[in-house]
This record gives sequence, C-alpha cells and structure tokens, in this order.
Amino acid sequence: MSSRPSAPLLPRPSDKPAVSPMVFLNTAAGEPLIFFATVLFLYVLFLFRRRLLNGAMAVMTLTKPQGPTGDFKGDINVTNDPPSKADLEKVADHPVLDADGKPHKFKSLYTSNPNVKQTLIIFIRHFFCGNCQEYLRSLSTSITPSTLSSLDVPTQIVIIGCGQPELIPMYIKETECSFPIYSDPTKVLYQKLGMTRTLSLGERHPEYMQYSLPSAIVRAFYQSLKSGRNMLRGGDYWQVGGEFLFEREGQGERERDIVTWCHRMRNTRDHAEIPTVRNVLGLDGAKPPLRKTFSSGIRRSSSQLSRRLNEKRLSWNRSWERSEKPSPEGSMMEKVKEEQ
Repeated sequence: MSSRPSAPLLPRPSDKPAVSPMVFLNTAAGEPLIFFATVLFLYVLFLFRRRLLNGAMAVMTLTKPQGPTGDFKGDINVTNDPPSKADLEKVADHPVLDADGKPHKFKSLYTSNPNVKQTLIIFIRHFFCGNCQEYLRSLSTSITPSTLSSLDVPTQIVIIGCGQPELIPMYIKETECSFPIYSDPTKVLYQKLGMTRTLSLGERHPEYMQYSLPSAIVRAFYQSLKSGRNMLRGGDYWQVGGEFLFEREGQGERERDIVTWCHRMRNTRDHAEIPTVRNVLGLDGAKPPLRKTFSSGIRRSSSQLSRRLNEKRLSWNRSWERSEKPSPEGSMMEKVKEEQ
C-alpha cells in the first residue's frame, strides 16, 4: 500500500488583519513615531538647509508648472478688479465638493439662500498651509455667525480650498472654522477668477498670523504626516487664493449677483487683513479681538504661578517670625532659674 507524500504544512492565516502603515499613523500608538519623524526631519533640514534650498530652486526652475507663477521673492503683480459678468457665467455651474464629496454648483453658494444678500467667498491655498490656517483662526475669532447676524444686510462667509474633500473635516478641526468649507481640486475657479500661483512668502508679516513662520511650517508638516494616506492630497502648493464679495442687486427678473469687491493674493501670506474684511462687510472699524494662543496661556499660567509662589514665601516668612518669638512658658522657666 503506497503512501502519498504529505502536503507541506502551510502557515495558517492570522485571524488579525494586517494593519496598514497609514492606518497605524492615525492611531494613538503612531503619534510618538510621527513626533520622532518630525524632529528628525527638522534636524536634517537644518543640517542641509543650504543644499536643499539650492536644489529646490534648481528643480523649480526646470519644472515650473503651467500658468502664471512667481518665484520665491517678491509679490506677484495681480489686479484686484472684480470679475466680469461673463467670467461669472463661465464658472457658475462648476462643481465644488463638500466634506462628503457631494458636488454643488458654484453659483449655489451665493444664490441658494434667497434671504442672504451678500456672500464673502474666501479661496485658501492647500489644506496643509499653516498661513491660511492662521488666517481662518483669526477670522473665526473676529467674525462669528452671530456677528454676521447683527448686520443690516444678511451676510454669509464660505471657504473654498484646492485639496481633496476628505481633508475638510481635519481642516475644520485644526482651524475651528465655523463657516462651510468646500473644495475645488481642479482649480478651475482659481484660474477663471484670476488668482495666480507663487511660492513667495512676501516681505511683510501679516497681522493675522499670531504664530511664527517656522512654527506654522512645523505644524503643517506634522499635520501632513498625521493625515497618513491623505498626505499628498492637500492641494497644489503653488496655488494662492483671494477673497470675493458677491452682492445681490435688482429685484424679480432683474435680480443678479455680482462681485463688488475682491482681493487676490500676491504671495502665500497675502490674505486680506481682518480689519479690511470687517470694513468691507459693514462691521465696525475697530481692531478685532486677539486670539487666545498657546503662548498667551503660558504667560497667564506663569503669572499665576509666580503669584502663588510669592504668597507661599510670605506665609513662610510669617511662620518663621512666629517661631523666633519666645513663648510665655519659656520666659517663666528662665525667671525660675534666675531666682534659684
């Protein structure tokens, strides 16, 4: 009776599914790894900063993207003339995506609500841009939905980015933005409405940025690492945005929406300042309130700590003075010894 050769033993498949590296980075266990990678990246960037900058300049010179672009220095010469009626008709039906990926016609952002008479649409850069995140943090602190409801003219604010819509929830969480955010990954709206492309930082540090530029870069790099598989879906790093105010005029069949004011960015930090936006919307011209930042919290905590230490020191001094005073029992014992 011939015996069949036994089949080779194959390893049993594990019951636990394999964890993707990108999924692992989104867990709590992956945060130390992200932090270590960020520190290592910054260390390497500091060591080879000159070589990396020269190499980046050479690559950007050889592979400039299509369309009007700018270099690393200086502002781009763009106009702030409002787009014409023909320009708005070209992009009226262009789809923008919400956080769920659902498309909406661009014109629906400023025409869907008949009660709203003016809409400020803010075009930001990619979703990992620390400069634009700072802008929305300051904007959300200065202008809230309740602030807009106090205006005589019903007003709303809408945000549009050029990244993938999957990153919109992350962006809302990071900026604490209370206004609706949409996405235009095709950048058709940016091109048709006259916004340009540049990597220039500009020479002026804007008032709305309460974090330093290196801090904003580190935060943006950390966010991109933490996003995992969405790291490369934030949008075009060259693209800059602007602000457009749509107002409704006329009545009945003659009613139409036109752009009465706009501001196009000339560099990556050239959003319209918050006081300018407040004046355009019809709010008071007072300087907007400052945001509560991490540094202000540290200063407040340090002042509280110093006050508590001073109070503790005074209490110790009082206790020490009381301990040095002779007690009544001690003085009586000294008198008895002298009499003896």
